[in-house]
Amino acid sequence: MVVCGVIFGFSPLLFSLIASIFVDDALNESTALGTIPWYTLFTLPIGAVIAIIGLARGAKNVANRNR
Repeated sequence: MVVCGVIFGFSPLLFSLIASIFVDDALNESTALGTIPWYTLFTLPIGAVIAIIGLARGAKNVANRNR
């Protein structure tokens, strides 16, 4: 779950970087692909919450195994 949160949080950046391989000028902010990294402002906090929940659940499972 932690990895899913990290991937979701950085997915707009990853998408833009992969698109820049195939499209010239993909990171220019005057194009549609250039504005996609700004969505990281929304996805990164949500991904951080998902990762924190995953870490808490993992810690709980480890604590229960040690009993």
